[in-house]
Amino acid sequence: MYGEQWSVTNRSIFQDDATLDDKATDMIRLAPDEQRPAVDFEIRALCTGLKKHPQGSDGSIFTRCVKYCEETNAPYMLSDVFELASDLEAGRTPRRCQSPATECKMEEPSSPTRSD
Repeated sequence: MYGEQWSVTNRSIFQDDATLDDKATDMIRLAPDEQRPAVDFEIRALCTGLKKHPQGSDGSIFTRCVKYCEETNAPYMLSDVFELASDLEAGRTPRRCQSPATECKMEEPSSPTRSD
């Protein structure tokens, strides 16, 4: 499923900027037979300890999803982030409301120290 064979099979998807976001979003959806053994993960948890989000062309729809969850405290999981991605891409207000759970906090970059 992963490793060299995955790279050979999927490399072309990531080389086409015109369809990259759509295809990458489709690829993160789990097939029904993959859902049962999968470990789900809260999207907000991805920003724990994060120093900086990718910016400009380094970011993608997934980056927008992580930022949205961080900023609004939205309760999306990896298993359903495609719903958020679809809403954001379409310019719709995402369907989920904010969660009362604790918000993620980005780490402040530490200033470099000098030793004299």
